[in-house]
Amino acid sequence: SDPYNDSVISSNEPSTTLVAKGLSISATELDIHEAFRQYALVKNVTIVRDPLTQISKGLALIEFNNIQYATHTLNAAQNMLFQGRPLKVSYAKSSFVTDTIAFASLAPNC
Repeated sequence: SDPYNDSVISSNEPSTTLVAKGLSISATELDIHEAFRQYALVKNVTIVRDPLTQISKGLALIEFNNIQYATHTLNAAQNMLFQGRPLKVSYAKSSFVTDTIAFASLAPNC
């Protein structure tokens, strides 16, 4: 089963953080930042990685300064193609954001 299914990562409740699913494992934080800043000012991007291998899980958290920016981007990025792949973008569930940011801060900086 998918540990990153929609019930775990997504919420209908507006948030300052979006989750993008469907990224290639080669996508970087900078690539994602560049793609999403066409919609609104991006505060931070965190790729969800395997804690042991540091390989991307094909998901990223995209953080904005306010809910208006996040909502505008969510609406604008529906059916978005990123590096030739369709992305699924939704509000991120707060518990998933907290867990992911905590894990990212523990990861060794390569």
